[in-house]
Amino acid sequence: FTGMIAPPAGVNRIVTIINAGTDKKLKPKDNDSASTAANRMLLADESDFDLPQGGSFQMIYNHNVSRWTTYSYY
Repeated sequence: FTGMIAPPAGVNRIVTIINAGTDKKLKPKDNDSASTAANRMLLADESDFDLPQGGSFQMIYNHNVSRWTTYSYY
């Protein structure tokens, strides 16, 4: 997936993404132009990755760069 809807200005939000129910890997995309600029994700190491079944990661919205940024991986 390429992005998530950005929160309104001034609203801080942390989102946890969990691959809980599929045997397929989810593939978050770094700063992908398939999403509008404000909805894009800036991933750690600036690279896409495979999220295996049972894996999770957190994103926090950074209003300074108008992007979702990596918060943590599990």
